[in-house]
Amino acid sequence: MNQIDTFDRLMPKYLQYFIDGYNTNVLAYGQTGTGKTFSMVAPAGLVKKNMHPGDSIPDEFGLFLRTCLTLYHQLKDSKDSLMTMQANEIGMMELRDLLNKQPLKIDDAKNELIGSEEVIINSVDDIMKVAYQVENERYSAATAMNLNSSRCHAMVSFRRYRK
Repeated sequence: MNQIDTFDRLMPKYLQYFIDGYNTNVLAYGQTGTGKTFSMVAPAGLVKKNMHPGDSIPDEFGLFLRTCLTLYHQLKDSKDSLMTMQANEIGMMELRDLLNKQPLKIDDAKNELIGSEEVIINSVDDIMKVAYQVENERYSAATAMNLNSSRCHAMVSFRRYRK
């Protein structure tokens, strides 16, 4: 199954839920080296090669990129929407923002993440800049099974605020 087939089989109902105003989440879970990053983002280095995809979505883009770009194209002309993204990472006993490269804190009383940068999405280029930063700022180290394991868990949020 390729990236397009995976997206077409899994995502349409979740895209509609998101557009209808519901929170949706997609999670990749599995052993090191099983293709989580490939399935969610893209093969290594592909984001940098496709920084300006225009209206097309490269076939190799995974669920995260394909979902963000599809939602952007569906909502970009909506006068009542503001779209934003955040990118954070947890691992190695740290919680950090991948966009401003700062450590984060959790306010337990408010159940809120403190210090996470939220960027406004006005174009496909804005999405690709976030994806590029995620790809380049994630912590990685070699393991016995994978020479470039992420060793951490990325959490990328795509939000729609209605005006």
